Order: sequence, then structure tokens, then C-alpha cells
Amino acid sequence: MKKYSFITILSLLNKTLLALALVCFLSACDSKIYDYEENCDPTEQPDDPNPDNPDKPKPDDPNPGPVQPSIVKIYVRSNPGSGGLSQVTEVDNPDNNAYTEEGIYVGIEVKPNGSYTLTAEETNPDYRFVRWHDDTNNGDLTEGKMVIENIPATAETRYTAIFAKIAGPNDPDDPVNPEDPKPVYLVEYVFEKNMQFVDAFSQRVNSVDLYVFTTSGSFVNRYHAEGMALKEKDYRMELTDLPAGSYELIAWCGLTNNSGHFTVPADGQISQRHQVAATMATLTDGGTLYQDQNLNALFHGRLETATYTTEPVEQVYTVYLTKDTNNINLSLQHKEGLEFEKDRFVVAMVDNNQEMRFDNSVPTENPNVEYRPYRTVIGTVSTNNAKSTLSTRASGSTTVGNFLQVELSTARLMTSHNPVITVTDSETDKMIFSIPLVKWALQLRSVNYKTMEEQEYLDREDNFNLMLWLDNDDNGWFGAQILINDWHVIDDESDLK
Repeated sequence: MKKYSFITILSLLNKTLLALALVCFLSACDSKIYDYEENCDPTEQPDDPNPDNPDKPKPDDPNPGPVQPSIVKIYVRSNPGSGGLSQVTEVDNPDNNAYTEEGIYVGIEVKPNGSYTLTAEETNPDYRFVRWHDDTNNGDLTEGKMVIENIPATAETRYTAIFAKIAGPNDPDDPVNPEDPKPVYLVEYVFEKNMQFVDAFSQRVNSVDLYVFTTSGSFVNRYHAEGMALKEKDYRMELTDLPAGSYELIAWCGLTNNSGHFTVPADGQISQRHQVAATMATLTDGGTLYQDQNLNALFHGRLETATYTTEPVEQVYTVYLTKDTNNINLSLQHKEGLEFEKDRFVVAMVDNNQEMRFDNSVPTENPNVEYRPYRTVIGTVSTNNAKSTLSTRASGSTTVGNFLQVELSTARLMTSHNPVITVTDSETDKMIFSIPLVKWALQLRSVNYKTMEEQEYLDREDNFNLMLWLDNDDNGWFGAQILINDWHVIDDESDLK
């Protein structure tokens, strides 16, 4: 029989006791784990040993319920109409609207035999407008706005505005995280179609109205700017609330504070691009349309395709402008320096250019408009010590002189039209001059511009100066010579009388 020392026996005993203790501990742990998995509520949270600790984060509520927007307003605008918005729905947490955890759904009904523009205004930052939806899945769906056209006579469709809850800025799934870079859509304007061949936008343009259309011609939005903002160097207009896509841009500049000389239909009257035409205001005199004001400068610009993407960068497109107003300065002087009465001669120009379309074309079916002077002065021209002097008297006086100056203001001149300036002796009703302005202006242009396209020349040159010399004999007054922009016109009986 093998003998063990006392120390050896004691060592074996300690090892045995340690092994038994380990087995008991593991058995107890298994029992505790099993008991927790079988009997505990998985949503039960351990007691907070420090419930009043304000710095300790609280667990998320698995079912906090919907966060309702304080106010959501839905508007509808009828086309055509006055352009005003009519509020049809205002939601202020009513019980009869369906709220979900994602958002709010608000429905409205539109009546048949009409067209509408629907838009939304939300005042709660926790929600953003997503889109419109209709029961028949028709309509031009865009973010923030919906155009519904030509509703059938028997149809009454319910349109639904869908709002979505905006996640917090720390939510990794937040699609509208304000910290994410966003695309910026910009438009810059250039007016270099002038005789100085320099960009004079900041000096000449005082207001901009930019009309945005889809490439198929449906109205999307209008953006407006005026005043000192346009004088800033490298001014650019930002197109806010515009979804990514391809658009056509049409600009009318100078509509603001132009004394109503030109008008464009209001937004509520626009659904297609052909409706964005500028019409010159006229008066009527015995059945004759006439215009006798100094027209404020009007500019037009158009970019057929501007494609904005979701790339988080500044995206800039340029709209080039054309000036659509002109000034005509006409002077009458007697060849021998004889005097005549101010009201003796009647000056006018006739053209059919009252309306300018969305593409800045001027239809020839426009009615004729008689342009009359907005300014008339009479005076004398004399020579003293080889220096010419001119003295004028106020417009409206009944004085006489050997120098008469009148100014007319006109809409866009076109090569396809034939505006004619006439000078008539009011006492004999005899026409002294009949001047085809466009023909002679193009024929007499400087050699520096001979290679320029004719329409481009008419658009660049917005001031036309004419000097007419009169003569008289026993048969009355008659025309002697003509200068147009310092070029001498040779009398041609087929054109001049």
C-alpha cells in the first residue's frame, strides 16, 4: 500500500474542494440564466438607482405615438383666375384626420370642369411636405406643388397631401439631415447685347421675374428680385424649393415699377409657357390704338434647357437678355433757317409690335399701334463765331422756331415688320416724309456692323437719331434731306415721299 505524506494529502484535499466549488458556481449560474430567459419580461428595465439624475440618458420609448404637426394649411388656386390663393383646408390636430407615426395625410376634393394649382404651407418644423397623390394617379406631381388640368365634367377626385416626419439630425437614417451638403440652384443674368458689347445688367436692369417651366411647357414657379440686390457684383438668383430636373427658364426684366407700360399674366393665369407674353399698354383715339409714353426699359431672356441634379454643389445657368424697347429722336429743321410753328408738323410711327411672345418673337398679326411723341420742343439754331447754339422752349408752348425735336418710344423692332415714320403738314394734311425705319436703319449701318445679323443689329441699337431738313415753295412744305444715325439717305421715290 502506497503511503502519502501529510503535506501531499493536504494538497489533494484542497484541489478537490476547489473543483467542487467551481461545479456548484456554474450550476447556480445556469439556473439563473434559465430562470431569466423563461420568466422575465424582455422590456423590463432594471430599477434606476438614481432616478433624479438629469444627466443620465433615458431609454427610447418603443411606442411614443405620433408627433402631430401644430398647423398644416392646404391651398388651391383655380386657373384661370385672379392669381390669389384660396385656403381650403387647415389642420390643427383634428380628430377626423388620419395620423401615423410617419406623418399626416390631408385630403381635399376638387370640382369638375376646371384646372387647379395646389400648394401647401406648413408651419411645423417637425414635418416636411412630401408630395400630392390623387385617387386616379393622374396629375403632374412635383414636390411642394401639383398642377391639375382639365378635370373631366363628371369626375370629382380627392387629392391627398402627404407630410412626413423629419428625423433628428443625429439619426443615421435621416434623409434630410441638415448637416448633409445640399445642391444649390442658381441663375445669372447677362445683358451684353448692346452697342458697347459689355455686360450692363447691373446698370440697366431694375427687376427680374423668372418663370420656370418643365421642358414640356408646364408652369412650375416664378421667382422675383428687384432693387439693390441686382446691383451687386456677380448677382445670382437662387431657385429655392425646386426639385432636381430639367427646366425651361423665361425671364422678363423691368416689369416692376414700369408704370404699367408692359404686363404679363399673373401666376394664377399661367399654366403653359405660351401664356407668358408681354403686352404693351395702349390707348384708343377714334378707333386708333396709340402709345405716347416714354416706355421703361423691358428685357427678355430665355434658356430652353437648364438641368439641375442632386449633386451637392452650386449649379449655375446663364440667361442672356435682349432689350425690347427703343428710343427715336427726330429733329426737323428748315433748310434756309426759316421759322415754323411747333404744331405745324405731326410726327408719328406705325408698327404692329404690341405683343412679344414667350420666345420674344413678335407676331405680325398684332394690330397696328401709332407711336406718338412723348416729348416735343421747339427752338432756334444760330451760328455765332463759328459756334452753333440751340435754344429751346418748353413743350406745349405756342412759340415758333426753325428747329423742332420730338422723341418717341417703341417696343421691339423686327426685321419681319415694316415700321414707318411719317411727318405731315397739319394745315394742308400733306405727308412730307414717309420713312421705312427698319429698312433704312439696316441699309445705313456702319461698315463695322455689316457682317452682323440684321435682327441682332436692331436688338443692339436701341437709339435711332433722325435729322430731317425741310424746304418750301409756293406749293407748301416739302422734304429735302434725311440723316439717320449720321448717315445721309438718298431720296428714293419708291420709299420716301
